[in-house]
Amino acid sequence: MNTSILTKLSREITRITAIRKLSISNTRKCVAGRKSSSDDTHYDIVIAGGGMVGFAMANAIGQSSRMSNHSILMLEGAPNKSWSLPEEYSNRVCALSQHTQKLFSRLGVWDEIMSMRAHPVRRMQVWEACSEAMIALQHNDMNEEVAHLVENDVIVHALKQRLPPHVKIGADGAKSKVRDALGTKYLTWEYDQIGIVATVELSEPCENTVAWQRFLPTGPVALLPLSDTKSSLVWSTTKTKAKDLLDSSEDDFIDELNRALWDENELNQSVENLHGRWMDMLEAVFPGGTGDSRQLPPSIKAIVPNSRAGFPLGLGHALHYVGPRVALIGDAAHRVHPLAGQGVNLGFGDVACLTQTLEEAVLEGGDIGDELHLFKYESERQKKNLALMASVDGLYRLYTTKLTPIVLLRSLGLSAVNAFTPLKKSIISFAEA
Repeated sequence: MNTSILTKLSREITRITAIRKLSISNTRKCVAGRKSSSDDTHYDIVIAGGGMVGFAMANAIGQSSRMSNHSILMLEGAPNKSWSLPEEYSNRVCALSQHTQKLFSRLGVWDEIMSMRAHPVRRMQVWEACSEAMIALQHNDMNEEVAHLVENDVIVHALKQRLPPHVKIGADGAKSKVRDALGTKYLTWEYDQIGIVATVELSEPCENTVAWQRFLPTGPVALLPLSDTKSSLVWSTTKTKAKDLLDSSEDDFIDELNRALWDENELNQSVENLHGRWMDMLEAVFPGGTGDSRQLPPSIKAIVPNSRAGFPLGLGHALHYVGPRVALIGDAAHRVHPLAGQGVNLGFGDVACLTQTLEEAVLEGGDIGDELHLFKYESERQKKNLALMASVDGLYRLYTTKLTPIVLLRSLGLSAVNAFTPLKKSIISFAEA
């Protein structure tokens, strides 16, 4: 693989000849490429950027019977190292939705993931610090999973193992930006927050199948179940607070975390008085609908050494996902706050939709790089992605204030949604789609 050629091609993505059909980008820093000019082999499809979404895309089109006549090149900047399941959990995990699980089952990787390490989530409980309002999302009697917690490395490894032999991986890609070369605008802003991740140990073993999230005025803190004794922490907070937390001792960090989960100093008593009356009214309108009892989150006794890390949070969205022989997926197309746990699921949704779009183009005898076909992918995915991104951004802004009127309105609204079972089911279905 000739690096200088790769660099040149990534700058001239809209008029390269080696990519005969389509270039797919799934990362903000990625390349499109071809083999050396001395080699007359051409690629119909180039996937620029690896990771979970890139490897899922390579599997999806590589395993497709309708795409079997198309040559595929995948460019991954990271070295292809051997990997085995470590004893300790990684601090980088995903909550995989039912839709993503179905995609992985079709790709033949779900059983491999389950055989390594995955943990079910049967209930999600969300509440806030300024009132007693809460919502619990689960299927009937908690006998069906709403998601599975899986480490990123486990997903990547399982996807790599299933790559068809005719998918070639180039490991010396240059760091270029296909999205920038495409020329589409990318709307983005930072939240002035840092996301802190870590693996934590529970004070005592339990049937750990609940995902917990509490909204604090400084940002949400979430515990995601990994096993009966451990959970994954995702704590979004201000940059100043995050620096203090990352620099603190492990004991001080654990004390701060338990306070974030349990402390009631932020409780607004005026709001709570009105909220209590609202709950009585809801019980009269929806008898038994407010009976979803609040469970108490686990307390934390320790943090796994060297598992603390922080990353900046923001939102971003490409105005267009497609161009002449180019399609953007995953991080190249969108970036979202982690409070809903849907970021990577959006990327896997892109994979499923783009694969279907390409298969339909082949079935119709069309050109898979034709924008008329690719616009179908862009239209369908932007409807889904923008709706979820707007919801997540709205929730972030709604819960980062302590103004009493806002706290009251959001508390009344959250409790009303929790009492209305059909609406809760719709929320679960939307998150799983």
